[in-house]
Amino acid sequence: MRAGRVFPPCLGAKQMTMRDEVRKILRSDWDPVGIKFEPLAQTEYDAYVSLIHDMVTNGQTADQLFEMLDELEGEMGILVGNDTTRRAAAEKLRALGA
Repeated sequence: MRAGRVFPPCLGAKQMTMRDEVRKILRSDWDPVGIKFEPLAQTEYDAYVSLIHDMVTNGQTADQLFEMLDELEGEMGILVGNDTTRRAAAEKLRALGA
């Protein structure tokens, strides 16, 4: 490494795998916009992956994850979300951190 250059720390394999799982759950299980089968929209929820990953790794409950998903839907302009889908996604996310 050259003097003066600072490289950001790399995420470990476990963190990357969990982030990938969070991304997959948001896209496949939560998917409030309905993009899971749209190849060009597969990154639609990527802006939320770090937030949700941090919540999972910090031991947030399924209820807290549910509330955050509800809040994110509101920010997206979704007035009436699907509580059943949101609850299932929150439970699946919580299981990642168990």
